[in-house]
Amino acid sequence: MRPDLNLVLGGVGLVKGDIRESGQAMITITKEINPFLVEDGFLANAPFKMLHGIIRFGTEFNPYAEVGPIDRKNEELPFAVEVEMARLKRAPMENVKAEFLKALIPALFAISIEYELPVQGLTAFSEKMGFKNPPPTNDVA
Repeated sequence: MRPDLNLVLGGVGLVKGDIRESGQAMITITKEINPFLVEDGFLANAPFKMLHGIIRFGTEFNPYAEVGPIDRKNEELPFAVEVEMARLKRAPMENVKAEFLKALIPALFAISIEYELPVQGLTAFSEKMGFKNPPPTNDVA
């Protein structure tokens, strides 16, 4: 595992089509958020060493994290959120990034509560991105 990464992102289509700027948006988010998480020791006491987030390109917006079991072999916690693909197909990268963050940030806060992870770095990142921090919730599926 790389010590400079706490979160990796990927995407998958649930319906036909694609989001043209999805790859660049995920790369940008990963580069921007990881320093905040690593500096905060986000996963230092977690029972896994990496969060593996999947952004599903579907028919609705659903920021409630669907969290899988810990992958003991790879020491990862997989989770997924869904964004509405139709709205983002031809959107500029900044719009795609903003929509992805609207789904990811609440999911990461929910995971942090579920696993008792520190949230200072996540809070700082979300504030830097212009988001009001969501209220604490345990909304993980």
